[in-house]
Formats: sequence, structure tokens, C-alpha cells
Amino acid sequence: MFVPAAPGRWKYGLNFFAIYVIWGSTYLAIKYAIVSFPPFLLSGLRYFLAGLILLAFAAFRRENRVAFRDLRIAALSGFLLVSANALVCFAELRLASGIVAVVIGTMPGWIMLLNWQFFDRAKPTVRQAGGAAIALAGIVLLSKDQLTANTDASLVSWAAIGLSMLCWALGTLIQRRSGAKDSFFLYSSAQLSLGGLCLLFVLLFIPSARHLDLSAIEPTAWAAFGYLTLFGSVIAFTSYLWLSRHVSPTIVSTYAIVNPAVAMMLGVFFAGERLTGTTVAVAGFILFGLYFVVIRKKPVSAGGRIRP
Repeated sequence: MFVPAAPGRWKYGLNFFAIYVIWGSTYLAIKYAIVSFPPFLLSGLRYFLAGLILLAFAAFRRENRVAFRDLRIAALSGFLLVSANALVCFAELRLASGIVAVVIGTMPGWIMLLNWQFFDRAKPTVRQAGGAAIALAGIVLLSKDQLTANTDASLVSWAAIGLSMLCWALGTLIQRRSGAKDSFFLYSSAQLSLGGLCLLFVLLFIPSARHLDLSAIEPTAWAAFGYLTLFGSVIAFTSYLWLSRHVSPTIVSTYAIVNPAVAMMLGVFFAGERLTGTTVAVAGFILFGLYFVVIRKKPVSAGGRIRP
């Protein structure tokens, strides 16, 4: 088991619950929020407020200041990550939250491929490349099935998902160039608040994308907005940071497999989303390919035994 037998093992359980269940549930929360909030405005406000909360926490911890160079990286990567989430919200206007979660869950594969081609040049293994190919084939099948079953699932929505994955992968890889290693929460607060602020600035030039009638916002939309800000952006994000420092990256990355399953079940039970047998089968096919991307094969010793 990845949770040690130490007295503080409950911390591992709570943090894995956050990245497994809370992150998985944000897709459903987005569905409730976009009933009243414009998708791009929702993401900009949510991450800006989450960044301010993390800033207060970082000040309480008296973390070291972040260099100006790192702030520029935080702003760029944050804008890409926040924009990626905004595009997910836009896609959920027409697509089921569970379907979006399955496609977005293949993110580790796209990060791996972009890293290989444009960043660290780390070549994926045959196992990882094969898993990415399986996931890509599944996405093609899934998009065809959804477009056939639901005429509202326009090509624009699928294009938004594709652009979202590109933005998230680039933002993830760019942020790795930051030197703020000892100021996790302060850097994260800068990343979220500056990213949200940049998106809100862009919306100043798009009136239709920022129109919001406060008097018409439904109570469930307010609740979803609060949940996304506090639980999705603050708690789950910091849980991810904590686990990244204490647990193997391979184990942490399993959230990409668990999130879609959580999102699909919640979408069916609480939002009345209908999933065809074909959709479920193809979703399983995609997650099967993703398994080979995020779960590395354990090395075998000379004696034939698997090394721990």
C-alpha cells in the first residue's frame, strides 16, 4: 500500500480523497455553476479568489518571497491553466460532465508527448506510447458516438476540449521551469490569482462572455461556485502539492484514472446524464490506455523477481 503505517497516515487518506473525489466531483459542480455563470467568467473569478485565499495561507506560513522571474512564469502558466478550465466549462454547456472528464483524464499522455517533442525531450517508453495511442483512438470513437447520439454536442465543444488539453499541458510543463521550490503556496497563489486576473482582463474586451446578472443567479449555482473555489481550487490543489512531495509521482498520477469514473457516476446519479453502452465501453477503453501511460511497469531483477 502507498499509505505508510506511520501515525500520520490519515493525512495521506484525506489528501488522496481530495484529488480523487473532490477533483472528480468538480465536473458536476461546473455543470451546476454554468447554469448562471458564463463559463469564462466562472473560471476567472474562481481561480482569482482561490489565489487570494492561498496568499493569506502563505503569509501565515511566512513563506519566502517569489522572484520576479518566477512571477512571470506563474502568470503565464496560470493563464494557460485557468483558460484550460474555462474551456472545459464551455464544453460542458453541451457535453455531459462525465464525458468531458474522461477525455480530460487523458492529460498525462499529452503532457508526456509535448514534453518529449518540445521540452525535456524525454522519450516515452513503448508501453507509454502504446497507451497514448489507445487513449487517442478511444477519444476519436467517443467523439463520433457523442456527435451521433447528441446533435447539441457540436464540433465547437470538442474543439474547446482539444484546446483545453493543449493549454493545460503547456501550463503544466512551463510551470516546471520555476525556481520557487521553497514557496509552494505563495507560488501557487500567484499562479492562480494572476492566471485568473489575466483571464478577467481578456474578458473586458468580450462583453458577451462576461455578462452576469447577479439577481438571476440560482442558489445551487452560488453553492457550486463556492465549492469549486474552496474545495476544487484551494483544498484539492494543495492536496496535490502535498502528495507530490510525499508520494511517488506514479501513484499521485492515478487521479487521472479515478476522476473520470467519479465524474461519470456523479453525473448519472445527480445530473440525470444518460450514458449509452457504447459510451461506457469506449470510456473504459480510454482509461485502459491511460493506465499504461501513468502506471510504470516495475523493473525485474536478474533473479526474475519484481523489485519493490
